[in-house]
Amino acid sequence: MVTSVEKAAQEDFFWSSNDDVGRKPVVLVVDDSPTAQQRIRNLLSDSQNDYEITAVTTAQEATKALQRRFDVCLLDYELSDCTGLDILAGLDPQQLSGPVLLVTAREEYGVSQAALQFGVSDFVSKSKLDADYLDRSIRYALTRFRKEKALTEFAKVDQLTGLCSRKHFEHQLEDLVAEASTSHADLSVLYLDLDGLKEINDCYGHAVGNQTLKSCANVIAMQLQTGQVLARYGGDEFVIALPNVNTDYALSLAEKMATALRLASSQDPYVTTASIGVVSMKDDVKDFFELIHHAEMAVGFGKTRYKDQVRLYQEDDVTQKVDNMRMARDLRLAIGRNELTLAYQPIFDTSGQRIVGVEALARWNHPEHGAVSPEKFVGLAETHGLIREFGQWVLMTAVRDYRDWGEKSLLPEDFTLSVNVSALQFLDNRFVGEVHKLLKGVEHLAGHLELELTENAFVRDFDRLTSMVGQLSRSGVSTALDDFGKRYSSLGYLPDFDFDTLKIDKSFVDKVGHSHRNRIVVETMVELAKKLNAKIVAEGVETTEQLRVLQQMNCDRLQGYLFSKPVDKERVEELLIARR
Repeated sequence: MVTSVEKAAQEDFFWSSNDDVGRKPVVLVVDDSPTAQQRIRNLLSDSQNDYEITAVTTAQEATKALQRRFDVCLLDYELSDCTGLDILAGLDPQQLSGPVLLVTAREEYGVSQAALQFGVSDFVSKSKLDADYLDRSIRYALTRFRKEKALTEFAKVDQLTGLCSRKHFEHQLEDLVAEASTSHADLSVLYLDLDGLKEINDCYGHAVGNQTLKSCANVIAMQLQTGQVLARYGGDEFVIALPNVNTDYALSLAEKMATALRLASSQDPYVTTASIGVVSMKDDVKDFFELIHHAEMAVGFGKTRYKDQVRLYQEDDVTQKVDNMRMARDLRLAIGRNELTLAYQPIFDTSGQRIVGVEALARWNHPEHGAVSPEKFVGLAETHGLIREFGQWVLMTAVRDYRDWGEKSLLPEDFTLSVNVSALQFLDNRFVGEVHKLLKGVEHLAGHLELELTENAFVRDFDRLTSMVGQLSRSGVSTALDDFGKRYSSLGYLPDFDFDTLKIDKSFVDKVGHSHRNRIVVETMVELAKKLNAKIVAEGVETTEQLRVLQQMNCDRLQGYLFSKPVDKERVEELLIARR
């Protein structure tokens, strides 16, 4: 059997640590042969190093001695009443204070494999035993053991914050879960996600980001008591294990931490707020990973609404998330299975009699759930990375139908094909090129295609959006601001953006017939659009009184259930034929 000692003979190993300066290394000899024990004593006394030797002869004595302090153990493999491995089998290798060298005359593969499983560091061959060889074996074992121990201790600590590391925390939480399961004790976990650390790193560099992590770690640690374990779990994430803490206390502590970070962030530029997820262990918890995962999910659900808040894990959240994932998967398949269709909301002139355009509206008839609301599946497309594929399908299908109407000579000169475009889709680098390709492939599409955008697109990247709209405008594609007036900042975009159309949100149209103040607001919108040389469209017209008031205001275009519900491609053809 080849050992590591031959390699060690070529190198200079220093086994002593600073803590051991001036102290003789303790060598524990386990051998039931007095002759063998004396031989080892003699060999070590002949070596260049000075050792303190402790010898035991029985398995019982060896078991006790191995649980006390020693620096290296020379364990004979073949004892009279058992093997050296039988002794090690009853001990935890992690609790041994030094390396164990198995002294053996056997060089069988099976022995070496079993020995390594029980924590044996190396082997000492009896056939090669002399003072020099034994001394090198001990020095090498001590050096490697202490290096491994130092690395183990190093791995337990997060080097930036000085907190418990992720792996070490998981080991501790695993033990706490086992203890809580056995004793039915309370156990809670907090998961903290720092708000805005990525932005701090991007704007000010990682040195500032690292200082923020350390400062936040200090604020968090100050809220904890002895026995509560705090660890840095990821780039901007911390976790806390709270043994013997119930849900109410955990929530109270989480709120206390959120408040402390909020206060500190107002006074210290290196502190930011945090979103905190809280979970308490239940009897059916599978393992510590599930506990951490649930706390992390609570953070995720909370941050979909607001940052800097505390959220308790709820089973209903998981059900909703799973349902959304399944629906997103089904939506991806629906695009290829022709489950999606387009309906068209006709747009009429001021008279309400003549169709002058349509707005394309996606519809999804799920094979199990039936009709799915557009708000739901468009949101799923955006959050699950499907919006480009989905948006492409809507745009291409609408353009194809427009081409078919044109080939039948049904389209009037002032007809507009209006298509809603998600901010994520519009800001995609490939979008302008895709639209240009459609313009080249369909005759007379330029000048008739209008893309509807909501305020959300401007919030994401105003400068980039301005550039892209300009490129499309030069190609004959118009833009409309949808839901105009619904959000407070809509007016703020008008001076910098040359919109072709403003669409009055339905919430204003609903009240235009019976609210004098609301009527003044809508009338102002109509006048503003005309002064900006933009068309004005009123959405959601449902009553004759609304129509009368809007006609008095000389609103350019109207759409709503008073004229027509969303209809299919064939019904649009009928309306176009009737117009002629």
